[in-house]
Amino acid sequence: MLKKIHHIGIVVRNLEEAFSFYRDTLGLPLHKLATIQDQGVKAALLPVGESEIELLEPITSDSGVAKFLQKKGGGLHHLCFETDDVAAELQGAKDKGIRVIDQQPRPGLAGIIAFLHPQSCCSVLVEYAQPVDYGEHSSLLAEARDRRFTTKRLDHLVIAVNDLEGAVATYQKNFGLTTCPVRLPPWPTGESKPTQSRPRTGTTSPSSAPGTRTACCCNCYRAAEKDQRV
Repeated sequence: MLKKIHHIGIVVRNLEEAFSFYRDTLGLPLHKLATIQDQGVKAALLPVGESEIELLEPITSDSGVAKFLQKKGGGLHHLCFETDDVAAELQGAKDKGIRVIDQQPRPGLAGIIAFLHPQSCCSVLVEYAQPVDYGEHSSLLAEARDRRFTTKRLDHLVIAVNDLEGAVATYQKNFGLTTCPVRLPPWPTGESKPTQSRPRTGTTSPSSAPGTRTACCCNCYRAAEKDQRV
């Protein structure tokens, strides 16, 4: 069973420079720092609420992370769901016809891990992780709460898609997520509200950006679809 978002992976050019924002500005404590030679990266995990941010710096020019950095200039790299049994989740993904990258679970910075192919997940690289150090994570969260400026939690992840209903169906089928109402804050008094489209289904709502609709699934991800009618 998938429990929550364990972490989101973000590719950066330099870990020390990234720490100045994620650690020093947001107040996230450093959980783990390691060099993973077979993946060609230096990686760091920083807890935020019950989830984590994983920062990835390439150390070789031919790794997947290095190619991602060259092509996109860094940014969101993957989404990781936490589970108590990576092997069972991986086999379940295969049984559903989901394309996988790892045929068997393997050790990783987040514990025992396995990756699914982006082609089966609306162009998102998805990871499963089975953590092995809950106590250390909880201790770091307590340390973070003692700081004056502390980010509380990872609220949601936004994924841009071409077909909102199709993406919702994919994530429901692949990961067992359920939809939940999207509650938007009231528009500020005195400001003009942009023209927005009307949602086509009960699981979606207009977002604060004109020309998009959003759907929220189980507090785990939020997809945004461009609406060509606006």
